[in-house]
Amino acid sequence: MLKKTVVIASCGAPAALHKVANVTLNYDSNSTIVSIASYYDAAALGKKLNPISMSSITISGLPAKGQDSHAFVEAALVEPAQEGQGTTDQLQAYTANRYVFAGAEIVADA
Repeated sequence: MLKKTVVIASCGAPAALHKVANVTLNYDSNSTIVSIASYYDAAALGKKLNPISMSSITISGLPAKGQDSHAFVEAALVEPAQEGQGTTDQLQAYTANRYVFAGAEIVADA
């Protein structure tokens, strides 16, 4: 799970906690697609409230053989933006910036 406050672009609300909901490995394109559920805070997640946003991010590359895909995507998502790649604190649902979670803290799933 990732901890970083971002703004949900569709409504302007802040979301502080982000949970990996789905990981898809695309061997043909050598990419990993992760669906993220974003919550206002840990209390909202703990109460099993619906996420305030669902977003999808494509990561270049695949987990190494035997590597946990969940750990792979969390580590990739918190990486700093590469040279020439912009980042933002606004989370889009369908065209999320690859580095929107750069610098986030990886925390244990609730």
